[in-house]
Amino acid sequence: REATARGEGARLASEQALRDYERNEKANLISQAALDGLRLARDTKLSELESARLALERSQAESKASDTALEKARIVVRTRELELSYMRITAPFGGVIAERNVKVGDAVGAGAPAFVLTDALNLRAVLHRPQKELELFARAQAAKSDGRAAGLEIRAVAEALPGVTFKGAIQRVSPSIEASSGSFRVTVRLESSATEAPEKKLLPGMLVRVEVVTDRHPNALAVPKRALRREGENDILFVVRDGKARRVEVEEGYGEDLLVEVVTKHGTLAAGEQVIVVGNRELEEGGEVEFEAPVEKAASPKPSETAVAPDASPKAEKAEGASEKKEGATAPPPEAAPATSAPKQG
Repeated sequence: REATARGEGARLASEQALRDYERNEKANLISQAALDGLRLARDTKLSELESARLALERSQAESKASDTALEKARIVVRTRELELSYMRITAPFGGVIAERNVKVGDAVGAGAPAFVLTDALNLRAVLHRPQKELELFARAQAAKSDGRAAGLEIRAVAEALPGVTFKGAIQRVSPSIEASSGSFRVTVRLESSATEAPEKKLLPGMLVRVEVVTDRHPNALAVPKRALRREGENDILFVVRDGKARRVEVEEGYGEDLLVEVVTKHGTLAAGEQVIVVGNRELEEGGEVEFEAPVEKAASPKPSETAVAPDASPKAEKAEGASEKKEGATAPPPEAAPATSAPKQG
């Protein structure tokens, strides 16, 4: 600004000297000596004006250089601040540190994971299901996205928390089939707390058994799987009536680990009747049996009652009525899958 003011003053002074010179020269009212003095004053002011102009240009160049240096300094400051921020590790989400990979003094390269975090409130399990069930799960996922009832109930039981059930929901169904196994992936989101026991918490890494309820058969009749015997294309079982083994042809329905739903095709079977579960491979219609021990119900872990046939020692258990079944007719037994929270590395 100072150089600009000096330049402006020199310009005004030179213009004034030039006007005085021209006025006196026209009027011829001044001596030659005075006229020469005015010429000298004019030339001096013009020289001062040129000097001021050069000083102004030099000052502007210095100002630009200063601005450039200032911007470079700001860039250096921002770079140093960014480098300083690398000294602080920030978690991408709130959770619990599950694994620590570095300690004080370690040399760590760029991108090396320092910690593994888990989110106990965002648990998931990954299931692998046969490709024949892809349409079933895809339809359930589409129904969920449309806001309609999905039709598939997801339940999980952890080996570490027996007797406690955790609810789940389908989160994602893979649209492709794995060529090596012929199965597809189903990602299930699990609740971390059980409804019936809120104090019991599902933790990342726990092994869980996932049950997918595809259908319900109220008042279904269930018998131990050992009671069924294959005869050609038919399933049969033997029921004890009046001390004799009676053949009943049935159709197998939904099943669990120990029990299977049956629907009678020929003959009758009622809940509570005694069915033979051991020694029934060689048993014939009308064979006499006698009991040696109390009969147990199908789902009970107590010792079962034994019925003795003429040439075998078949054990008999009671057929039970069931209010619902937990597996689909085409679905294999529920598989075990670890509950995870998709640990992220930071």
